[in-house]
Amino acid sequence: MSVVTGALGSLAPKLLQLLHGEYKLQKGVKKQVESLSRELDSIYAFLHKVSDVPWDQLDEQVKLWAREVREASYDMEDVLDTFLVLVDSGKNNADSSNLKLAMTKMGELFSKAKARRDIAAKIMDITKRLEEVANNRQKCKLDEIMCKPLAATSTMAPRL
Repeated sequence: MSVVTGALGSLAPKLLQLLHGEYKLQKGVKKQVESLSRELDSIYAFLHKVSDVPWDQLDEQVKLWAREVREASYDMEDVLDTFLVLVDSGKNNADSSNLKLAMTKMGELFSKAKARRDIAAKIMDITKRLEEVANNRQKCKLDEIMCKPLAATSTMAPRL
């Protein structure tokens, strides 16, 4: 299963952390994250069906789609990890002078604001990419062609 799903299993908790944590997201990003989470749930459910079929029996389009999802999931995980690390960094500033502490806090405010703006743009990119992946699944009708067709074998007697 992990070969097919990539980092999808770890994305849901990170998205929940982003939604319910103390992270101040730009306006509209929260709705995008919720939409992204729902789309990931749908993709994950389909990938569970895919994982039930032996890899060598899957249709090539399904394999390509699963690889695309896996690569997208790794990219999404990288974006979320980077954001969570940037926003969480610098919380332990003990034993600093007042001036140094004030300068550090100002720097953190600017870097966190930039990180929020960057994450908003990257979440929009991820959302578009997932929409493309979902559209490819529907366009190629992958739900219907999950398995390769069995080899054409004749059931008729050869003497007829």
